[in-house]
Amino acid sequence: MQGRDSLPVRVRLPDLALRADLRGVFHRWGCVTYEVSDDAVEVIVPDAPAERQGRCELRLYLETWRAHHPGLELELLDGSEWIALESTLHALPDRRTSLCARKLGLALKGL
Repeated sequence: MQGRDSLPVRVRLPDLALRADLRGVFHRWGCVTYEVSDDAVEVIVPDAPAERQGRCELRLYLETWRAHHPGLELELLDGSEWIALESTLHALPDRRTSLCARKLGLALKGL
């Protein structure tokens, strides 16, 4: 049943080379990606037990990748509106987020 509640998230990144790099990183972390337009990809975290967990993991993955690309701006689709991705690595508010952080630590070993 894992992954059934993990809905796709769209990420806007106009640079083709960076988008290809980001997709490669997502694939190494076990995510599934699809090109959905000239400047955006759709990402699914298939092993997330729920949508909230999947979004948490995705944001941590994005923040980690973005740390290797200073000054880069990303946008996420929220409903029908694109919003700038703000840093989330400064706070780990609950146990579920801590689980995301542990998983991210394991994923970083593969970078």
